[in-house]
Amino acid sequence: MSKEKASSKLFWNLFFIYTANIIGKTSFSAATAALVSEQILTKTEAGIIGGGFWLLYAIGQLLGAFLVNKMSAYTMINISIVGATISNLLIPCVREFVPILLLWGLNGILQFGLWPSVLKLVSEEMVPKQRASAMGQLAFCYCLGSVISYIFTAIILAFSAWEYIFICCGLVNGISLIPSLHGWRKCSPILREVESATARAEYEKGKLSWQIIWGSGLVFFCLFMIIKSMADNGIKSWMPTIMVETYGATPSFTSMLSVILLIINLFGVVVTAYIFEKVRSDELKTLMILYMTILPMMLLLINFRNMNIWICTILMSLITLLVYGSGQVIAMHYPGRFHKWNLTASVGAIINCFAAVGNMAATYFGGYIADHFGWGVMIGVWNTLIILFVLITILIYPLWRKFRRQ
Repeated sequence: MSKEKASSKLFWNLFFIYTANIIGKTSFSAATAALVSEQILTKTEAGIIGGGFWLLYAIGQLLGAFLVNKMSAYTMINISIVGATISNLLIPCVREFVPILLLWGLNGILQFGLWPSVLKLVSEEMVPKQRASAMGQLAFCYCLGSVISYIFTAIILAFSAWEYIFICCGLVNGISLIPSLHGWRKCSPILREVESATARAEYEKGKLSWQIIWGSGLVFFCLFMIIKSMADNGIKSWMPTIMVETYGATPSFTSMLSVILLIINLFGVVVTAYIFEKVRSDELKTLMILYMTILPMMLLLINFRNMNIWICTILMSLITLLVYGSGQVIAMHYPGRFHKWNLTASVGAIINCFAAVGNMAATYFGGYIADHFGWGVMIGVWNTLIILFVLITILIYPLWRKFRRQ
């Protein structure tokens, strides 16, 4: 087997595994509207469970950033797969807040190894000419996995009970153990020759010094990821509930709307890639353009109660399309700048940690604010975050330009 063919095979194994992992990771969000509608959980309890998952997920990502260069990437991936599978399959056995909280929290902490390991394998074991395209194509995994999860939800809620959402998602996640355990046995030894002969010889073994952290704008990109995740996850997680409470839509109908929204988000990857190319691979300038475009649409959402359901859906779709595309820049292209220090996987895990912090804040505080202040206040919070994002990109651009020249 040639190195190029082995590299391609490795990528598609990772693509399937990561997509299946997303299915196992988004099942609770997909089922939230049904759980609240059937009064199994309150909105606050659903927010606590979702927030607890992302809190433990964030802790796990920091652990993954530390372990990714000390443990086998394949072992770390398998641990994450097993954790998501067990958690999903056990949740239908319980119908109370505390057991669901514990099981979903277990899923969060056991995801410590997957994303940093995927980044490590792409940046170190794939042949160099395939790495950039692989990073871009991995951005499709989240939307694809989420679409499948919401399709399961829509079909299952139309004909059966919410418990089967977790069963189906858990089984799909478990199936990904097949390529994980067997799919790369032939290609991995070949690709490790690439790693030892080229990449490892060129790496400048380094640590995340304060000079690198500040000069690269890592602190600000972590903040960007928090804001991006709060807006993206907030809209996607709570959109079904907003539709049910504001427009009287049924849970199965809103699940289908969520699927449409996620499919549209796939175009966000294409739009972002086009902008990224036009600005000569400038991550910060790409983000500036995206969020200046998002801001006026977000401001229109303030009047959501007087909108037609389809106009509201279109606005939310366009917003999440661009917000999702920005995640590709922050989580994939930006960590690639740390390749020469052998820190791509570690930086990627750190940024993913802050993505989890944003998701946690969106899930928990979204439920709390909706319960106590209403959805209008929540949309006001989203607007404030987008304005903050735009202001920071403008303020730090001189620092970023200096880093790019280096």
